[in-house]
Amino acid sequence: MESIYDTMLDFFRLSPLQARRETFDSLSQRVHKPLLDIATDEKGYSIKIELPGIAQKDIHLEVSERTLAVYGEKCMEEKEAQQSYYRVERSYGSFRRVLTLPEDADEDSLDAVFKNGVLAITMGRKTVADTTMKQIEIN
Repeated sequence: MESIYDTMLDFFRLSPLQARRETFDSLSQRVHKPLLDIATDEKGYSIKIELPGIAQKDIHLEVSERTLAVYGEKCMEEKEAQQSYYRVERSYGSFRRVLTLPEDADEDSLDAVFKNGVLAITMGRKTVADTTMKQIEIN
């Protein structure tokens, strides 16, 4: 509770211009680093990334050397010339999330589906040589 109170005090101590900049920075961070969920079971891995307001054509997915990269751009839509806006709280710009895949992730079975602003990525597991630790006797 104390940290919430301190945060509110810090916000109100800012000048109006600084407060707007702080708000813009927090909004733009959401675009630049989309939220994601990662889950696993015995069959494979599941990753869901929230990308609201982004078109499928603006999303790119790459996998290379146990690294999965999702990147793209949220483009600004054209405003109607006849309307005058008092405030616009949408943020635009590029985003990038890079994840290191586990050793047993099967990159060849990767599948991606984009629906309702959520990119769902699935991939299976492959068998990996057992690398159990063994005790070495010192002579």
